[in-house]
Amino acid sequence: LVVSLLRDGPHLSSPARVSANRSIALKYENINSLAILALSTAESEAPGLAVYVVDGRTGQLLASSFHAGAVGPVAGVMCENWMAYSFWNGREVRSELHSMELLARDLEPGWVVEELKQAVASLGRPRVPKVRPRTKMQVQQVLKTAFIVDDPIVTMGVTVSQRGITMKAVLLGLASGRVMP
Repeated sequence: LVVSLLRDGPHLSSPARVSANRSIALKYENINSLAILALSTAESEAPGLAVYVVDGRTGQLLASSFHAGAVGPVAGVMCENWMAYSFWNGREVRSELHSMELLARDLEPGWVVEELKQAVASLGRPRVPKVRPRTKMQVQQVLKTAFIVDDPIVTMGVTVSQRGITMKAVLLGLASGRVMP
């Protein structure tokens, strides 16, 4: 069993993700998110790895995945709105690195133009604060990616900069003693 919590400090380096087709999706933001990696080791069951991303405050399941044939070593890390985890695939005889990214919702094209129009239209007028009910962010899309790594991954970490403005990278500690960025 491996549990990975979000680190304290800057949460998101950017609040949205721009895809190849220039659509914009908001990143799911929840400081209470945690990742749980559970490896089945019972002899009566087939080997496998269950991966859960859970809201630690409410217990709501945000995303899940199952990998049949997975055995140890298992490692994982969670940062911002994404998590990365690795395991040894006993069926394929290889080490695999997987990632999950949680996205909240897509923004409609032209949303920046509309926000700017409203800001310009309100210039010179007394500003009246708008009271909006706070809506709870919901996960609407989970992006998953998988990679094959030559050596078994023993441990994982995430880079952190002093001001939290640089892109984060995953560092992999390999069984051979190397660190791979």
